[in-house]
Amino acid sequence: MSKSLAFFRGKIVPSQEANLSISTHALHYGTGVFEGIRGNWNSKHKSMYVFRMKEHYERLLQGCKMLMLDIPYSVMDLCKLLKI
Repeated sequence: MSKSLAFFRGKIVPSQEANLSISTHALHYGTGVFEGIRGNWNSKHKSMYVFRMKEHYERLLQGCKMLMLDIPYSVMDLCKLLKI
């Protein structure tokens, strides 16, 4: 079974290390942006093929902008993260 990972404070870490404070605004007030992304596993190449990754991140960052959440990453930065 593969290890669960999270992007937390600028790094990819094991999920159990991605801890938030109980005073986090999103926890108390439900502020957050949610965006679904699809991918298909290719067994032959042992690789995940993500469907319209660039458009996914464009929508995600637009939602963040609407809530005035400052995200210090560009669409291309986020695309590169997913390819790690």
